[in-house]
Amino acid sequence: MATVDDVARAALSAVGANAGLLQAIRWVSDRYRQLANRGKLRALRRIDNVVIPAAITDGLATFTRGSDIVTGDATAQQAWVTGQSTANADDQAPLLNAPEHTVIGRFIRYRRVWYRVKNLEFVGGVPRLRLSTPVAEDSTSLTAYKLVQRHTRMPKNARFFGGFVQQRLWRPLTQLSLDELNLTYPERLFVAGTGPEVWTVIGDDEDGARLIEFYPYPTRNEAILFTYYERAPELKPGMTLPDDLDVEALKIGVLIDICRFEMANALRMNQVDVAGVWRNESARFETLWMNRMDELFRVDRSDDDIKVILHTQGPPTFGDFTFIRTARQDAISRLGNFP
Repeated sequence: MATVDDVARAALSAVGANAGLLQAIRWVSDRYRQLANRGKLRALRRIDNVVIPAAITDGLATFTRGSDIVTGDATAQQAWVTGQSTANADDQAPLLNAPEHTVIGRFIRYRRVWYRVKNLEFVGGVPRLRLSTPVAEDSTSLTAYKLVQRHTRMPKNARFFGGFVQQRLWRPLTQLSLDELNLTYPERLFVAGTGPEVWTVIGDDEDGARLIEFYPYPTRNEAILFTYYERAPELKPGMTLPDDLDVEALKIGVLIDICRFEMANALRMNQVDVAGVWRNESARFETLWMNRMDELFRVDRSDDDIKVILHTQGPPTFGDFTFIRTARQDAISRLGNFP
């Protein structure tokens, strides 16, 4: 198996460059990252799961217009402290890393507006919610509410996402852009027992972790299986490259940086003609590199992520008939041996 050092030495010796080995290794790392940021590399694909906590509707809450404080009765307070709904407790998937799942960062609604929970405070031992913004609707005392996790943190090293599957129903989720989700479901009012059907990338959290919104929000803890592609790591001396990576193509990418390095050295020595040769070589290698990147992705292209999940970790499916949603799917499902 080729190492980072092998590619760096091969590129340096190909043109007899004077750049140091450590600098060439850094260029190998940069080109590998460029390749990984351009598309989905199979070597960086991972399979993971996340559990979306059930909507909390326990007890009653009091909202005051213009105030960012929400208080609740004893039942609501208990649910806020534990971060879990007591409804259907025996029929819910367990939360992963339960101590980290608090109501902070979730959203609460009692009419039509969602308010983000900024903090869970204790005043005289009594818990209450502090919102990020003041309540903008009419005041109400001891009313029903819904407290949901709208934005779910994904692995911090995730760069791209593949397919998402709801494990309880073994149903592939549909990806929407944020604009499509806002146009289709602008108010996000549904909290459904069937769990989420669509997902979208909201953006990045403060620490760079990706945030995903699953909708509708579930009334029970829902386990979601998904594939994602890691951010390319910084390559260090001696590290082994993936077996299916074309190291010859990676060497061409490194040669671009080597030629630019030599061109800069020639210009500092007022060797304009020599610098021009290195510039032309750099442009030639850059054209080759762009073409080879496209070729690498064609060769590396693997099975659809949904197929990978469904056929390796779930029951056999044909299309999306594990969960029938339309009359057409129902009719087609009766033509074959579908579950």
